[in-house]
Amino acid sequence: MQKAQPLVVATTLVRELFPTCQVALLAGSLARGEGHPNSDLDIVVIDQQATPHWETRLAHGWPVELFVFTPATVEAAFALDVRRRWPLHLTLCQEGQIIAGQDAVAAPIKERASQMLAAGPAALTPAEIAQKRYDLTWRLDDFADATPGIDLRLIGHDLLVEAADMHLVHQRHWRGRGGKWTLRMLRQAEPARAQAFSEALVA
Repeated sequence: MQKAQPLVVATTLVRELFPTCQVALLAGSLARGEGHPNSDLDIVVIDQQATPHWETRLAHGWPVELFVFTPATVEAAFALDVRRRWPLHLTLCQEGQIIAGQDAVAAPIKERASQMLAAGPAALTPAEIAQKRYDLTWRLDDFADATPGIDLRLIGHDLLVEAADMHLVHQRHWRGRGGKWTLRMLRQAEPARAQAFSEALVA
């Protein structure tokens, strides 16, 4: 059975759960036109009357992630992204497609997200640099001592991801926190290095 269109599902769900919301955004791969049948619907909701939270659910066959804020807590979520150097909420709000509410409410939020993304994360402190070097060094030692086979591949994968993460934050680029996010952030910041990273992963 064919699933309903994601935009229709997202709009209907927001109307049912958050009828008084100030704004709702459909974000993620589906909003960018890069989704597939197993993609989830990333929905940002800003509702003065809601309790801020994150939840997952199924809606008409689609997995859904809801990021619910009040107008006052959006900035705190953005600040969390800056502290972690991982732009989850900033990216969702910048890229999100308005599916409920008013453009006048969404526009300053999206503009703020764009400004903070462009500014990039804070520079690493000396203590953070030392910790990153330690983490990278012990992974490198493990890799040098690993037995050829699955152990070597697993440790090599972790080493590459750790190295990419350190490079990103050391250059004041946003980090990815592993998985597809690391490659995505690397592609945005340094496409040539991202290509080398991809080739190393599959070597």
